[in-house]
Amino acid sequence: MDIERQMRMREVELNRILDELSDTLLERSELSYYIERFMKIYNEEDHDYPYMFRQSYGTISGKALSLNDKNPNAIDHICANLSNIQEVFWEEITRLSADISGNYLEIKEKGEVFNKINRLLDHISLEQIRIQLVYKKYEQKIEEIEEQAQKSLETYRDACKLSKEAIQAASNIKMEVVTILGIFAAIVLAFMGGINFSSSTIESIAKSPDHICEIVVIATICGFVVFNTIFVLMHVVSKIVGKPISEKCKTDDCNNCQDTSCWSLRRIRRKLPYVFWVNIMILGILLTACFAAQLA
Repeated sequence: MDIERQMRMREVELNRILDELSDTLLERSELSYYIERFMKIYNEEDHDYPYMFRQSYGTISGKALSLNDKNPNAIDHICANLSNIQEVFWEEITRLSADISGNYLEIKEKGEVFNKINRLLDHISLEQIRIQLVYKKYEQKIEEIEEQAQKSLETYRDACKLSKEAIQAASNIKMEVVTILGIFAAIVLAFMGGINFSSSTIESIAKSPDHICEIVVIATICGFVVFNTIFVLMHVVSKIVGKPISEKCKTDDCNNCQDTSCWSLRRIRRKLPYVFWVNIMILGILLTACFAAQLA
């Protein structure tokens, strides 16, 4: 049997032991069985394995990674079982050393095997630390990626929300612009109609000075209608653009006002003084013209 095959057989046996040690924690009564198997692998005087066996750190590292992928607790089980095997093995070596009639060569062989098991444990412990560091680094990277993904998702949602709001606002602006333009057109027409009527009234007064009172009454009524129509249209525009044209009062919502002394006319005088006084003036002119027409 050539050396390469001998080494391969030992390596296969060592991997088989690591597989068994990774499954679960061994009972103390089972440890001696594995000590014997390690003796066959590492004992250079054993006739089945007469050539020196060197355990490869690369092979052990690959095996540890493979076992860790299958079972996250595999390396912990191996380290714990190897530590228990060392403890029992050392007790056995100590007992042989205390025996005066003990075989020196046997003690030496077991001491060498013990050292090799210790190096195996060191290799696996180092691999355990390396895996923990790698996994910790990956976990940190994953957390960073998840955090960035969450931020990107929130940014995307905010962008979608702003986009929808912008589209809705643009649509509303179009409707408001069309409505406001229509109302202003109506205001202009009403104003121009008022001017034309005023011109006609002046011409009528010039032509019929005897009926001046009746003409003033009609003109005052038309002025009252035109003025209040323009105000209503302006009020509609203010509601659309959200800019009030009324003066500030004690409260913005008159429906919830607690002032019981504030009735309709007083409310108009407080919030719309120009509308109130202009209408009072127009009504005053109308009453005066009516009274003068009766006297005439």
